[in-house]
Amino acid sequence: MKVAFDTDAFCKLGAADLLEAAASAFGERAATCGRLPALPYMLERGTLQRRYGPDVCGRLLPIVRSMRSVAEPSAASLEPMLGLHGVDPGEAQLFAVCAEAGITIITGDRRAVCALRGVPALVPKISGRIVVLEALLLHLCAVAGAAAVRRKAATVAQYDTMLECCFSPNEPEPERCLRSYFDRLKTDASPLALWSPQ
Repeated sequence: MKVAFDTDAFCKLGAADLLEAAASAFGERAATCGRLPALPYMLERGTLQRRYGPDVCGRLLPIVRSMRSVAEPSAASLEPMLGLHGVDPGEAQLFAVCAEAGITIITGDRRAVCALRGVPALVPKISGRIVVLEALLLHLCAVAGAAAVRRKAATVAQYDTMLECCFSPNEPEPERCLRSYFDRLKTDASPLALWSPQ
């Protein structure tokens, strides 16, 4: 396993039918990527069902069941993030696995990414391997064209302010908008270096 999705990124990319394109950006298929152990249960019941609805969750369940759970990280890797404001237990597990196993994490949790600057010992271990949606979508626009990405991203814009803004019918240049969001996030996350599209 070289790449893992957090719950937020998995659901948004999956609902927009962009999961395979996202995995392909790192030479993987969705089925060879990792995810949190609880994700199948979260799609079957609870907040994800209420947020995305049974149709989307039902479509995503076979995909998530084909993926492997990320490994349980060591307590030593988790400890610096315990109680860190903005980082929930699932994100902490993914970031700890990133540090230990050197995998790439695709995340939609901007707040958690920015909170990591509060763990100086972790920053050099994960720099360059945290992929935020803004950067990934910039890459997909370059590969598939902004119009094609807009058609898919617009279907999930209601779940994310950044997606709603960048892929609005009133935004003629989604890439410019994505770059603006990404540049701001890079500044806010510093000194953590985020993955950047070529």
